[in-house]
Amino acid sequence: MIFTQNKKNILLYLFVLFSFASLIKNCLKALNWSADFQWFPSTLLLKGINHYEYFLKGGEAFLSQKGEYSHGLYVIFLPFASLEWELAKFFWMITNVFFVLAIPYMICRKFYVSKNLTIIIMCIFATCSPTRTVINYGQQSLLIMFFFILPFLYENKKSYFFSGISFFKYNIGFILPIYFLVNKKFKYLILSIIPSVVAWIIYF
Repeated sequence: MIFTQNKKNILLYLFVLFSFASLIKNCLKALNWSADFQWFPSTLLLKGINHYEYFLKGGEAFLSQKGEYSHGLYVIFLPFASLEWELAKFFWMITNVFFVLAIPYMICRKFYVSKNLTIIIMCIFATCSPTRTVINYGQQSLLIMFFFILPFLYENKKSYFFSGISFFKYNIGFILPIYFLVNKKFKYLILSIIPSVVAWIIYF
């Protein structure tokens, strides 16, 4: 029995080690690439330039950063915009790693998943293809997902307020408002809209 348990522990340690190595590898790739990280449009905003008008008038993009998100994303990215590209993508990589660890951990904690199974789920999440792509290319999907799931994990005003950050991605942003409307959570809908309104005031 003890021997079997030791074998399980060894396999778990090896799995964690493999996942950690994979995560480090992807972080190194992110430092060399991160082409989709929406840093450049935020640098335009920092200079007082409307990046939507800039691109519509034929302005040149930096890598694949063409500013397709809602205005709010570029407001919350202003701290990154104040940094040079190499330093900005380093801190964005660190931020994405935080989301990689936090998202599965919060979900597992919500549903009282055992410690070992939580570790396994976190490792799988960290090494799966979509997660690796997000880290490598510096995409914003993990950020959107993090705030999208908040109201389903924590029933409080802060969660509903910050869930509004998920509205910044057009193909996802409409889901939560519809959910709030269908469930007649009008107060929470108003709370979730506030980040977009504040960002609109700052941006325009």
